[in-house]
Amino acid sequence: MTTYDSENPYACAPSLFQGQHNPPSYSPYHSTPVLGIHEFLTRVETIRPQMERLTENISLIASCHQRSLSNAPVSSGSAIDHLVLQTQVLIAYINDTIKYLDTDASRSGGNASKSSQLRNLKTQFRTRLEQYHHEESEYKRRFEQDIGRQYRVANSDASEDEVREAMTANWVDEDIFQNALGSKTSSAGALAAIRSRHNDIQQIVRTLAHLDKVFEDMGDMLSNHEPVMAQLDGPAVMIAQYDGPDDETNVRGGEGRRDRTLRALLICIAAWIVLSAISGIAAGIYLATRDRKDDDYHRGTNF
Repeated sequence: MTTYDSENPYACAPSLFQGQHNPPSYSPYHSTPVLGIHEFLTRVETIRPQMERLTENISLIASCHQRSLSNAPVSSGSAIDHLVLQTQVLIAYINDTIKYLDTDASRSGGNASKSSQLRNLKTQFRTRLEQYHHEESEYKRRFEQDIGRQYRVANSDASEDEVREAMTANWVDEDIFQNALGSKTSSAGALAAIRSRHNDIQQIVRTLAHLDKVFEDMGDMLSNHEPVMAQLDGPAVMIAQYDGPDDETNVRGGEGRRDRTLRALLICIAAWIVLSAISGIAAGIYLATRDRKDDDYHRGTNF
């Protein structure tokens, strides 16, 4: 990667796990018994400072990227590589610890407190990973555009297809470099800048591949916990339908009340009809029985 002759833009980067951000001394996988809720929450809390450090590193990397794009590289250095490596180690540590907590929560029989804390932790981690992935992707895109501009300086008559090919070419290959240089010694500076930019892009590609692997791990963990999360989300969804502050929830609540009122009214009408029918049948039976008794009485009297 690149550095600058005036100052090292990464000199202010703090070392990983410095001061209050020291990682816990245990390995995430050292304990096999299911954790008690207190110990589980303690381990969750140890991750939060590391999550904040990850946010700081991403912001610092974004600032360094901006400076790199606005300054011509003059020499190679390891400062940015060290910062990126620190961030990758930090991401791996957080990811491994979340995996451990995920396994523990799965073995806890759907403990609501553990699942809720773990879900929040995963959401925070994924948000930071997405932010970092976006930063690296945008940096790669702008670097490739810069390579295209430098290539046009070296080859003013290049076609659009040639420029696009140059943006993704392997400039570490000496043959590609020499063929592009040709006999134009005046283009040597521009092509040297392209080669340096290409080295930076290779580092970005490796970083994006690492992030993609972490995203894959996160996806597996989320899939494993979908049944538990569905059980936990059920009561929350029911509460939201009745107590939610948004207009849509209120509308659904109003419609639900109207439906319940209508059903109650229909039930009452149906019950009244049934009772009326029963009463009518009973009255008919009574009258028929009474008439038959009267007839029998009159016949007996006549005799």
